[in-house]
Order: sequence, then C-alpha cells, then structure tokens
Amino acid sequence: MPQAESNMQRIVRELAEKAQQLEQEKLQQMEKERQDVLIKMLSALYDKASAYTKMIVGIGYAGFFTIWIHLKEFMGDWERVASGTGILISGVIYVLAEVNNMFSRQKEHLELNEIAGTPIPGFQKKLEDYNKKSDQKLLKSMAASNRILIYTLIFGIIGIGIMLYSFARYLATN
Repeated sequence: MPQAESNMQRIVRELAEKAQQLEQEKLQQMEKERQDVLIKMLSALYDKASAYTKMIVGIGYAGFFTIWIHLKEFMGDWERVASGTGILISGVIYVLAEVNNMFSRQKEHLELNEIAGTPIPGFQKKLEDYNKKSDQKLLKSMAASNRILIYTLIFGIIGIGIMLYSFARYLATN
C-alpha cells in the first residue's frame, strides 16, 4: 500500500506540474496576443495621427504662403527673406522626411513580396522575423517622426513669427 500511495503522489505531483506548465504556456500565449493587439493599436493610431498631421501641415503651408503673398509688400527686405526662408527650411525638412518614409515603405513592400514567395516550411519563420523587425522599426520611426515634427515646427514658427512681427510693425508705424 505505501508503494501505491507514493505512485499516487507522484502521479498527482506530475499532473500538478503539467497543469502548471500548461497554465504558464497559456499565460505566455495570452501575453503575446496582448502585445500583438497593442502593437496593432499603436500602429493604427500612428497611421491616423500621421495622416492627420500631413493634412494639417499641408493646410498650414498653403495658408502661410497665401498670407505671405498678401503681406510681403508690408515687409522689409530682411523680413521677407527671413520669413520665407524659415518656412522654406521647414518645408524642405518635411518633404525630405516624407521622401524617406516613401523609400522605407517601398523597402518594406519588397521585403513582404520576398516573404510571400517563400516556401511554406520557411514562411512562418521569415514572417515572424519580419514582424519583429517591423515592430522595432515602428518604434524608431515614431520617435524620429516626433523629432522631425519639432524641427519642422521650429522653423515654421520662426517664419510665421517674423511675418507677423513685420505686419504688426507696419500697422504700428502707419
């Protein structure tokens, strides 16, 4: 009978260990699914914010140059050049960033095409590697986009500030 009890205890212990192992695997799977959902949500949020930012920036540049054309007769030479240069630098930074984004998206498209042509045995591994690399790129891209936005805004605000200063100076002196 003591032998039967020790076998029973061993079986119970093994079952408990197996249940614990299954629970750990389930928790790991749930954590991976949670991370995947968060990454997809962040990616979608970033895409929407990026589209909104592009629209606002485009409207801002169009509005600035529309106002600048009408106010340039009230500006001094240095004010006209400085305000136009500030906005020009801002625009160049923005366009270069967008061109860089375009090349990045093209490279990702080519990588996905290569993965799509991979035979089934290696497909899952390549896709997982791509997703991991893509997630890392997304985080870096978000940080870089914020820096680019800051520089774009700094030069844009300088250009707008000079334009508004010159208009206010004109109104004060006339």
